[in-house]
Amino acid sequence: MNLKELKRFLDGDIELAALRFEYEKEVGEYEAALKKRGASAAVVVANDDFSRPLKSEDLRKLCNCYLDGEISEVELDYLANVLEMSDSFEPASSDVSDALFRLSSPEINGALTPASVAEIAHEALKVPHEGQKVRGEA
Repeated sequence: MNLKELKRFLDGDIELAALRFEYEKEVGEYEAALKKRGASAAVVVANDDFSRPLKSEDLRKLCNCYLDGEISEVELDYLANVLEMSDSFEPASSDVSDALFRLSSPEINGALTPASVAEIAHEALKVPHEGQKVRGEA
């Protein structure tokens, strides 16, 4: 995945549709590999020559995309893995690092569901609960 496009999305410079176009094929292959017993699922990270802090607002944006039904749990998992493996994004705090780990490791932390994503956002990212939404400032 081209990290520059993910950065542009998180910065609000492109819409979700443009980002999804960027990773559509990779996520399809990732999802197919996840369904095969014993197979490994590749995450493609094309690191770029920028450095940007990964803030709670960035993860909140991705969580909201999932909670609003705009991306699937597989897409959220994939994007979290890309961010975790990236040399270009550095978690701005231990809370962000912990939340990113929980989002990128459903095989360890349990499946990503609306309830679990809302819990991660609420507990790890310190955002207020509004049902299962995670809107609002940290």
